[in-house]
Amino acid sequence: MDFRAKESRLLIIFGTFLLLTLLGYNLSIASEQQYSLLAKSFLSGALHFTDLPQNLGDTVLVNEKYYWPNPPFPAVVLLPFVFFSSFLGFLFLQGYLQPFMAIGVFWAVLTIARKLGYSVRDGVYWAAGFVFGSSFLGVAMIPWSWYFAHVLTVLLLFLAYLEYLNKKRYSLIGVYFSLVFLTRFSATLGVLFFVFELLRTKESRFEKFRNLARLLTPLVFGILASLLYNKLRFGVTGDLGYLHNFLAEAHERAREYGVFSIAHVPGNIYYMFLNSPDIVLRDGVSKVLSFPYIKADHWGMGLFLLSPYYLYLFVARKYNRQNVNLLITAFSIMIPIFFYFGIGWVQYGSRYSLDFLPWLHIALMAIYKENSGKLSTRFTALLVLGVIINIYLLSTFWL
Repeated sequence: MDFRAKESRLLIIFGTFLLLTLLGYNLSIASEQQYSLLAKSFLSGALHFTDLPQNLGDTVLVNEKYYWPNPPFPAVVLLPFVFFSSFLGFLFLQGYLQPFMAIGVFWAVLTIARKLGYSVRDGVYWAAGFVFGSSFLGVAMIPWSWYFAHVLTVLLLFLAYLEYLNKKRYSLIGVYFSLVFLTRFSATLGVLFFVFELLRTKESRFEKFRNLARLLTPLVFGILASLLYNKLRFGVTGDLGYLHNFLAEAHERAREYGVFSIAHVPGNIYYMFLNSPDIVLRDGVSKVLSFPYIKADHWGMGLFLLSPYYLYLFVARKYNRQNVNLLITAFSIMIPIFFYFGIGWVQYGSRYSLDFLPWLHIALMAIYKENSGKLSTRFTALLVLGVIINIYLLSTFWL
């Protein structure tokens, strides 16, 4: 048996293991089902929780009713599933759908890699590197409401870029970003990439304006829908619920420094890029370590620890204009996250990084293709290393 055949067999075996693990995690976790409960509320004609979640963290109490402050589209996605499951006498949980969205992300990254000129083999490694070798793994495996929204957002972002590579229907890309806005506000800044690309085309000014209108009009409707949703819930359009929702003590204290403040920048940068795992002490007093020696820090761990392959972006020599726009887009999304008071907690990696990580991953794939062509053995090993690191650390998440 030659090397390629052995490699294919190993990929099938390992891929089957990862898929079963993904399904197992999602099907075994029934807590933090706020979006499923919100979908149930929508079906009864209410915007507040008619059945309270066990954990009231992040909820908002208005006129003796509890609301979920986060945007509503994830609950809308769950509506038909919750509707039909109600006739069978059970609540459709987020973990029943989340594995399929994660598989959709894998397919989208693989397809994008193929569009960029990679082979199927290389595309599989790129997709595995993102889904199983980055902070995305933590949200894909655990179907809590905050994570469910992130998985949905990442899928929408990759679908938007895939549409750009295919038919460039800007109205459809605009619809994707309208849905992104109704899922995670901060990730909406990804639309900047398409604005940048439109502005540098050789089309006439009229054609540029028309395409910009096609791109941004659906997003405007999404914003208006969000304002109406806030008006119906809280009585004012500008109240997103993030000023008075219930938070853990650490986040309550951080919010006192300002929802957005330069005071939050150092901490956000540290936890997003540099934070390391916790060590496991044998007796809690001495510095004698015990298996598994290190474990996931619930405040998140650094991007370059979980996904060392992103360090390639600092050594690549060639950057064409489109790739620069991808990196500018990723950095533009980072900026408001750096100033935001919420680092995120009880998370595997920095889940807020997933607002920009799709753009960083696309940029990495495109830049590597421009500089090196097909995946080298060394870089493939680096992608595999990322997968191993993440699987190992995620296995310690519950310790």
